[in-house]
Amino acid sequence: MLGGMNDYTSCPDCGTSVDLASLDSALHRCDGRHRDEHAIRLALSEVALFERELADYLDSPQGRFELYYAARSRG
Repeated sequence: MLGGMNDYTSCPDCGTSVDLASLDSALHRCDGRHRDEHAIRLALSEVALFERELADYLDSPQGRFELYYAARSRG
């Protein structure tokens, strides 16, 4: 059936799918381009999460008050 599916994982540094044996040994070397793309994907997902959480907060009663109070305090 699908017995060999668990023999692969993604490299935590570059995100490339690698054989578990390669990850533990010196057989896998991260490609600089893959490492950079992986870091960018992780950063973009964190930014998107922050934007969603900020929008949710600003839509809450507390967030609306903070916006009102900040605008009032500015002048």
